[in-house]
Amino acid sequence: MTLPYTELNRQLWPRTTEAAGYVIRPAKADDVASLDRLADEAHRPPGARDPAVRSWRGGTEEPSVVVAEHSRTGALHAAFGTDPVRVCDQEGVPLTFGRVSTLLEHPASAQIDAPSLAIRCAWKHFDTFGGRNGQMVVYGAPSLEDLKLGRRAGAPGHALDLEVIRVENLLRLPRARFRDLYAGFPQLTVTESPPGDRITALYEKVRVDWGASTVRDADWYRWRYEQRPDHEYRFAIVPGDDGTPRALTVGCIAKPPLPRSFLLLDWVCEPYDYDAGLTLLRWAIDQAEAASCSEVATLLPDWTPWFTHLQWNGLTVHEAPWFTAAKAFLRARSGQWLRDRWFYTLGDLYLGSEGATP
Repeated sequence: MTLPYTELNRQLWPRTTEAAGYVIRPAKADDVASLDRLADEAHRPPGARDPAVRSWRGGTEEPSVVVAEHSRTGALHAAFGTDPVRVCDQEGVPLTFGRVSTLLEHPASAQIDAPSLAIRCAWKHFDTFGGRNGQMVVYGAPSLEDLKLGRRAGAPGHALDLEVIRVENLLRLPRARFRDLYAGFPQLTVTESPPGDRITALYEKVRVDWGASTVRDADWYRWRYEQRPDHEYRFAIVPGDDGTPRALTVGCIAKPPLPRSFLLLDWVCEPYDYDAGLTLLRWAIDQAEAASCSEVATLLPDWTPWFTHLQWNGLTVHEAPWFTAAKAFLRARSGQWLRDRWFYTLGDLYLGSEGATP
């Protein structure tokens, strides 16, 4: 589904990165406290503002953030930002994507005519950080609050020229079916330590089937899972004969308000290595049972073979309460290309600290 920024949209919401009484600019290092105040005033949950989490999030590359500063008071009244993500295409060419991490607007800015201040910050962000030499794709999974924020500019997808990449589906296996399926799954050796540099060989094998994917190397797993201060993650690796990973998953127990599910946040397995993949699913069932979880759940793009394989082995498809949307700055990385070729999992999409974003 495309939400184009058409001529009608231009008339209704003129594309401007200026606003009377405000300076719209890239954020500076000393804006951190002001951004925290803005998040409080915008009634955002406080978890992501924990200093340890903020330090962790900045552990790879600094976020790219644009803010709207009130000219008279110096207060920040809106912000839009992304976290740069290292991506690789199937030929091994390095790319940079941007994961939306900040979308804030102060209630005092409600008198600004559409488009909203946050939308104007987003446009300034796209002009500053997007494109061939910056973030080729900006993506996110809007929450209901984000959708409400965008409605003052019309549908936010229209205002930001986003494309809906996919209405997401979760693959779910309820606890009642654990034992029915468990006995039929292979039981290869599983190790539970982080993969380290050994993961590179497996990633090089699987990425040739993925048009684009987050670079899955030791640095990524160390930062994303090992160093995160407010979650506990569990690694499961099926080793090959030479000791390098043959398949990998990362799991965690969902936090409220989600039901007590065992979530598989990553899934790296060759398309037809059934024994390794089903061994990982057997491991996930063991973890879910031990933690009294109600289900095992994961997310994979619907074009991947494992989206189908897991359904053959008991998981069922359930519509998720969000969709993934993206803005592509290059025609070669269009929304259709992303829909058909971009590989991502829960661990790629969601970095928040609330239960819904492990």
